Amino acid sequence: MPPVIIAVKPELRSKGLDRLRCGWHVRYEFCGLSAEIAVTAENEAEARVKAGDQLRRRGLKLAV
Repeated sequence: MPPVIIAVKPELRSKGLDRLRCGWHVRYEFCGLSAEIAVTAENEAEARVKAGDQLRRRGLKLAV
């Protein structure tokens, strides 16, 4: 069963981050468990792409 992204939410902006980018928490489910990946992105779509890239680097293939 491939992982499925189920939620994307922004975190509060940090003074240390670039003002155009912010942190995002991307929640996904895999084999009945849920987990989160934290990424830095400009918007929700970019956050999803970056989280998908991280999952693929870990050897997982996302469900579409």
